Amino acid sequence: MAQLDIGSTFADFAIEGVLGRGGMGSVYLARHPRLPRQLALKLLNREVCADPEMRRRFEQEASVVARMEHPGIVGIYDRGIHDEQLWIAMQYIHGTDAAQLSPDQLTIERVLRILTGCAAALDYAHSRAVLHRDIKPANILLAAPETGLEERPVLTDFGIARVLGATSQVTATGTVTATLAFAAPEQLASSEVDHRTDQYSLACTLFTLLAHRTPFDAEHPAQVIAGHLSMPAPPLTRFRPDLPPALDQVLARGMAKECEQRFDSCVEFAAAAQDALQGRPSAETTRTTETIVVPGHPTASQQATTARNFAAPPTEIDAGSPMVAQTPSAAMASTQTSPGSLPAGAIPSTVIPGTPPPARPPRKARGRRALIIELVTIVTVTLFVGYVAYDSMTPGWSSDEQRIAAAFPKLVPGKPKQPGWHDTTCQKNYDKSQKAIIDCVSANEDFSLTLRYFDTAEAAAKDIQLPGGNAPYPHEQLRTEIHPDVPEPMKLVFTDPNEYRSGIYAGFSMDSDRNRFTVEIKYTAHSNDDQKLSLWKSMPLGK
Repeated sequence: MAQLDIGSTFADFAIEGVLGRGGMGSVYLARHPRLPRQLALKLLNREVCADPEMRRRFEQEASVVARMEHPGIVGIYDRGIHDEQLWIAMQYIHGTDAAQLSPDQLTIERVLRILTGCAAALDYAHSRAVLHRDIKPANILLAAPETGLEERPVLTDFGIARVLGATSQVTATGTVTATLAFAAPEQLASSEVDHRTDQYSLACTLFTLLAHRTPFDAEHPAQVIAGHLSMPAPPLTRFRPDLPPALDQVLARGMAKECEQRFDSCVEFAAAAQDALQGRPSAETTRTTETIVVPGHPTASQQATTARNFAAPPTEIDAGSPMVAQTPSAAMASTQTSPGSLPAGAIPSTVIPGTPPPARPPRKARGRRALIIELVTIVTVTLFVGYVAYDSMTPGWSSDEQRIAAAFPKLVPGKPKQPGWHDTTCQKNYDKSQKAIIDCVSANEDFSLTLRYFDTAEAAAKDIQLPGGNAPYPHEQLRTEIHPDVPEPMKLVFTDPNEYRSGIYAGFSMDSDRNRFTVEIKYTAHSNDDQKLSLWKSMPLGK
């Protein structure tokens, strides 16, 4: 799709910058034609507009959000179609999104402010019978603080939202459109969803903001799916031992496999998390510790029960009990015992002889949901085994190329030909003039990235200098700019805008960790310097 030029107009909106691009479309910073207001103009690619399902999703976003008015939900101003392209004019949030924050920026106070703001916005949406269904850090915009106003989280991207009680489905049956790392089990199992589905994703988001990794972080999608479906929430204190263990119990309940075991609302979940982080006792947290088991973290009441019932015979817990995380494995279920009970072979000799053992409680019949989860798990495990076999035959990066991937983890994937930033496809470049080169091309082939690694910092600095010393080639410019992710000013070379593949070449001479690397971004069509600079500033160059 041809990109809009800075200074051009679209549907009477004046284009002032590029806010983001993806496989579905682009978001531009634009100015209202009649009001002194900046806004975000979201355009769906022409080729995607031809897909009826994608059109419904895009149009539904405007319809769903327009019915809501809340400071924590991005506002919709207008929508329409122009030159065979669908567009939505949305509120422009000056700031960043939560996914772009570095660990040192995510203080406990800031995370709590994000959590409580999002929880209130979600409960408001749920009161209007709207589910978001794709809560994640990247969909939480952070409005920059202004005079008299603190930073404010704002939910965006309601593209796959669902109206409760609606008779039509936005996506085909069995299709998962949510982000896997934050998807609730019922979404993955194509089961019924409700307001607590968003709570599960919000709990995953809280975990990610505090642990700086997703709960079921894995290289292969099948592992992530299996984690959501059958594994208990990992204790956050495993990755953040400085946080109180009570928060593990809150997250375990917020990420319970069954909706009924979660909090009644997102605000209740956020309040319990805040109490846990601030060391305050909470009735919700207490109830959590009595109903959700987190492996390796017995609660105080469980430990007391163990001491009190040391001489008691073991009590089996049915696999369907809320005390045990659900799993499709019958073998695993058969080994579960209640908190405070001993294994069958460990009954002490003080038990009165002749006392009949307690009757085994009747095993509950597996319902439709349990069967669906078991079938989905079997399929995902099968796919995982096949994927691992295929992936093991795919060559990885060389040691020097791995240095590039490690220096720019948000740009380059872990292996060649896997998706990178903006769905780029990355592969090796066999030019031996540098120590290592990785080339990445966008899905629409509208731009490309080239990342280089040199033997020395001096070689990288020399390469970034303009040919001919201080006298640049015609139409080339040497400029110094600030990138949002890089604290020090960066030296940029702007290539000829009249060339077909013009772009920006940048080095990191002020960064002692990355002064042996350079990054080049090129347009595959004619572009001016403002376009190139806008795209360069949107690149996630942080670690």
